[in-house]
This record gives sequence, C-alpha cells and structure tokens, in this order.
Amino acid sequence: MKYALASIVATLFVVALADEPNRRREYSGIALINGQLTVVDDQVNGRLIRLNASLETEERFSIVSVAEEEHVPLGHDLAADLESIGRLGDGRVVVLSERLRCLIDRDGIVTQYPENYNEIGNRGLEGIAIRAEGRDSQIALCWEGGYLQPTDVPLELEDRLTGVALDPVVMIHKLGANERPGEVTKIPAYTVKLDPPSKGYRFRMPDLEWIRTPSGGWGLLGLVSAENPQASRSSRFRYHWLVLFKLDHGEKTLVPIGEPIDLEELLGEIGKGNWEGVCWIDDHRLALCYDSFPPGPPRIAILNLRKLRPDWLYSSR
Repeated sequence: MKYALASIVATLFVVALADEPNRRREYSGIALINGQLTVVDDQVNGRLIRLNASLETEERFSIVSVAEEEHVPLGHDLAADLESIGRLGDGRVVVLSERLRCLIDRDGIVTQYPENYNEIGNRGLEGIAIRAEGRDSQIALCWEGGYLQPTDVPLELEDRLTGVALDPVVMIHKLGANERPGEVTKIPAYTVKLDPPSKGYRFRMPDLEWIRTPSGGWGLLGLVSAENPQASRSSRFRYHWLVLFKLDHGEKTLVPIGEPIDLEELLGEIGKGNWEGVCWIDDHRLALCYDSFPPGPPRIAILNLRKLRPDWLYSSR
C-alpha cells in the first residue's frame, strides 16, 4: 500500500509538471526589475516570474508574445494571492498580497495595511505604484472597488450586497530606506471619482502607476474597467481604459483629467481582456498585462505615450 501511494503521488507530480505549459496564466501585476519584465500570478504563490519579451518597438502600440523564462522563489510562504509587484527606492523588490493586506519582500512583511481594506466580495487590494525619492519610496496602492460579488460574501449578506458597487480607494504613504514598519493604521486615502460610463456600469481599478504631468507635478495613471451584472454575458465587462488622474488633496479624491485611452478601441479584441497590471518600461512607454482573457499564449501590450498621449508627459525642455 505504501509503495502504491508513493507511485500515485509521483504520477500526480509528473502530470502537474506536464500540465504547467498549458496552465491558464493569471498575471496580476508587472514591473521592470533589473531591465527585465517580471510578473506575479495570483495562482502562483511565493514566486516571481521573469519574462522573455522583445521591448524594442517604438510604434504607437504593440502586442508582444512573452515566454516565462524563470520562476524566482521569494523564500517563504507568506507571499500568497499576489496582485502586484514593484521595486523600492532602496532596491528591495516587494509584492502585494491581497489576502494578507501586506507588502512582502524576501525577509517577510514590510507593511500591513488597515483591516478596513480587507477583501470583501472578491474585491480587495490589487495594485501598487512606487516612486523613488532617493532611497526612500512614495507608495500608492489601490483597493479596487467595483461591484461586490454576492457569492463571495457570507450567506446572510448575499441578498444585501447584490447590486452593491463601491468606488476604488487609493492609499498613499512614504516608506523610508530599509524601513520595515509592519502594521500601519493611519494612512491618507483618496476616493477615485469616475462617473458611470453608461447605465448600470461601475468601475473597478486593479492597478496604477505614478506619472509626472506636464505641469511638473505628480499624478497617477489608473487601469480601470467597468462591470454591469445585469448586462448580457458578452457585454458584462466593458470600458477598459487607462485614465490620467490628478490628486485633490483638499477633497481627498482622485479626479480624471481629459479623455482616457480606450484599450478596446486601440487594441481591438484583445483590448477587451481583463487588464490587471501596468508599469513603465522607460520614460514614455508602458507595459500592460492581462489576467485570464483571451486564451492562448500570454501576451503584453506596449503603449507609447509619446505617440498616443504626449499631452500626458512631462518635458524639461
């Protein structure tokens, strides 16, 4: 019996390895680390995934196939349900665990965020943006908002939360070089103010990135999409946009500026994907990754803002 059990376990392990190339990728965050695109997958705990991708294009946009070159262990089991990745000003690579509400590096928890940003209705902390200030870091992270999913809440709340949608929220704080504060309780929060694009649709925001605006100040780029649970299956998710936001410190809101980049209009069918991650690859190009749609080998989108939206970019000239 003992040998039969060992044989079954070994067979399952081999099957799992054989199936890995065919596993549906669920890339949830992306960053340029040491010159190489690196992602996290919310179905792959405790590992960073380095990608092999050609980034040479200077077109308005490109859809680029990627290959998983290397899986890099983070070194402990805390890094579960990973939603975003970035590099601090002091060089530490950090990942965001939605389940734990934590930023985590190789040595464990760097920061844990307040309990009121727990995941509820399959909505939680999804994205981080990091801006280096010397060796210190200015961090923005988003609680995604959108429609709560009634099947992901306690049974007694299911009826009450059907049709409930919440605005995304962005928290902003500074992290000193080599600082490891653990739990943080008081942190400035900004509500994301986006008008519903059409009846029944409400936005969620799974990722964001800092951007220096033409005025020389700092704003945020938000990756957003809208859902309408009452719409047909083919139309339930629409309005996949990249939005420029300014920070209104007085009202504690993020306010959109001008017209967004409509990913579906720009990219065609792939623009309807569940875009979950965004990062800079140089001073004018962005890389975007999607979660589970569309099928087939994983790809990324590269957007050239010099050609798409030069009015969003700062110039020192």
